[in-house]
Amino acid sequence: MQLARVDSLKPGQVLGRSLYNERREIELPVGSRLDRDMIDLLNRRRYTYVYVWETENGDFVTPQDLIGDSIRSANSKSFAQALEDLRSNEALSKFDPENIINELKQSMNLHNLLPYTRFEQAAGDILEQVLRRDVRLYSSLPVRNKATADIDHALDVAVLSVLLGRSLNLPEEQLKTIALAALLHDAGIWVLTAATQNGSEELSRDLIEEHPTLSMLLIRQARPDNRAEQTIVHQHHECLDGSGFPEGLSGDDTPLDHEADPARYAIYPLSMIVAITNKYDAFVSGRSGGKLHTPEQALAKLVKDSGVHWNTHVVRELVKIVQLYPMGAHINIKKCSNPQFMGCGGIVIANSPLDPKKPTVILTHDHRGGAIQPKRVVLAREEVVELELVL
Repeated sequence: MQLARVDSLKPGQVLGRSLYNERREIELPVGSRLDRDMIDLLNRRRYTYVYVWETENGDFVTPQDLIGDSIRSANSKSFAQALEDLRSNEALSKFDPENIINELKQSMNLHNLLPYTRFEQAAGDILEQVLRRDVRLYSSLPVRNKATADIDHALDVAVLSVLLGRSLNLPEEQLKTIALAALLHDAGIWVLTAATQNGSEELSRDLIEEHPTLSMLLIRQARPDNRAEQTIVHQHHECLDGSGFPEGLSGDDTPLDHEADPARYAIYPLSMIVAITNKYDAFVSGRSGGKLHTPEQALAKLVKDSGVHWNTHVVRELVKIVQLYPMGAHINIKKCSNPQFMGCGGIVIANSPLDPKKPTVILTHDHRGGAIQPKRVVLAREEVVELELVL
């Protein structure tokens, strides 16, 4: 199985993993033989990548998931329903984006707008799955479409935040706090988008920059005593140098103190975890400026701005857990100490925990681009390796 760009799909290829609609119901099941209508549907849905079975040389690759498809599907469906319940709440129909923040502060009509218990359950499920399976590496080349982008973004930021927090040795209770805050960090955007249907214009930049405040207010109404979650969502767009929003807070580039009280810091240390994972996911999903970045490009941008925008110690841990070459992705070997592999192309099937730049691959093409008999190569055994991720 391999990742394939939708704009390169051909009729007759076989779908390697099921695709879901905005209600998280199966839209195209695994095993579907793609025809022109199906490919047109994927383009209309604005998918970028899908998994397909490799048929030219046989079904030789089965990339593993970070979280099993069945469990992710179940979590996604529950999350999607909770999000739909929030967006369709009748109370929202009475307000437009311009006044909804004031209403949230003052009106009892909008109290308990957030189906908080359901989001809590989703956060707990994600954490349990990561801990039970002892997942420590994160793989991402997002298989997404426009209809499910909000759900996928929230889930991926939550999973990556838990993995990052675990790498930083945070206790389990704080990992659950981070998972929940990461799931809900854009709750304000969800509400503003729903309220936009009652207005005549798209959201202004000023309103968009108020969404962290709105997310915080939604949690405060549901759980007034949960200060940590409120602080994290309120600060997930803040930067160390004060260039973020909504308050332009400044912070220190120091190691994280997981015992810190949110009230002691201008920028709460746990907020920086979600801020960084949110930015990383925005890069690799194309949410940041509409441009898709490879994991390596996204990490390079975060590293470049660490110490200025981002906490250096958190970014350093992120680099350790993100797989630069996601399983199922196509690569070209640009440099290698073994000359017979130079210029060859293939598919990533496993990552090395000791050196993320040297995955195990199945070579499928020679240096001239001609198909070859599939060959498994453990690049971690090579002294010099430089790969190019083919997007």
